[in-house]
Amino acid sequence: MYSNVCLASFAGRPMLDPSQKIILDKIDAALQTLQALRVAFRGPFITPKGRRIYLVDNCILTEAEIIALYESGKFSQETIGKFLTDLRSLQTPDPAVFQSDAEVGQRKRRSQRVMLRLDVLLRFDSHEGGHQQTHASTVVVNAHGGLLESPFQMVVGQQIALINPPSGKEVVCTVVRVHKSSEGYFATAFEFSQPSPQFWAISFPPLDWGLAKEPA
Repeated sequence: MYSNVCLASFAGRPMLDPSQKIILDKIDAALQTLQALRVAFRGPFITPKGRRIYLVDNCILTEAEIIALYESGKFSQETIGKFLTDLRSLQTPDPAVFQSDAEVGQRKRRSQRVMLRLDVLLRFDSHEGGHQQTHASTVVVNAHGGLLESPFQMVVGQQIALINPPSGKEVVCTVVRVHKSSEGYFATAFEFSQPSPQFWAISFPPLDWGLAKEPA
């Protein structure tokens, strides 16, 4: 079902200051674009902390994330389907990939996602043999891994290494999803071998990232 209620919820709203009006106008435009693309969505829902969130094709997105995706061109006929597929792979990963060490077969608690555009170095072994290194760019990250765009195609289960150039930190990861984008890049979802929230060097990370301790 496509949410007309969501669009109508802003009708008759009280006078707002200019900054609030700009935000609501952007949300209106983004939701109208989703509706035109026939992407199912519901909301807004208000979290206990007062944040407005939406359920977009079974993906949870905050108001700020919807605006950022809309302005970056992700809400288009060419990109929306694959982007949401990749995002769902992060929010509802394969239970076989995310097992608890303490309770086999039970999924770890997932950490909150953060939209982060970060250039990283990607190292991996090519199919032809030998080592490859390239620049890649992250799209969404969390304490357990993330989603990046790579010019090279990986395969599910492949081991890769990521390097954060500013900090010099390096982590080992496993590829869990791969989809080719219309721009020729490969949207690659990956999981850290061990939760590594500090790898992203975010000044104010989500509180639940603190549940994942980095190894000493």
